[in-house]
Amino acid sequence: MIEKPVMFVFIVILLVFFLTGGVVVIGGVMKWYQISTQTHIIVNTMARYGYYNGTCEDSLQSFCDRSNIKRSNLTLQLVPTDSSDIKVYGETVSVKINYPYSKGLFLADMHTIFDYDIKTRAAAVSTFVPGLYVVP
Repeated sequence: MIEKPVMFVFIVILLVFFLTGGVVVIGGVMKWYQISTQTHIIVNTMARYGYYNGTCEDSLQSFCDRSNIKRSNLTLQLVPTDSSDIKVYGETVSVKINYPYSKGLFLADMHTIFDYDIKTRAAAVSTFVPGLYVVP
């Protein structure tokens, strides 16, 4: 007699567990894919110009606006680190982006149930030849 109510409660708890886990995993994978794609866009732009410039920053800011990500939450590690070290044709440029991802559930004061860093990186061979891309 008591088996049915106990089994029902167990099934509801199990369903909530899998539903919450699915939301966290699917949301995390989608965010990782978005950031990974933007990392590749940035590194390809860097390969064209030889360094991280305003075009790359505008692209990243546009991505942050569209994706509901604060630009201040993204940490970038760039090679080359500044415009004085321009990588010319055949040299490697790379970028690593780190984003602290957290997913919360606002039931019973559980504000954050899943918290981890999304780390993406990409590299490309520079196609920059001095004098070829004349940018006004």
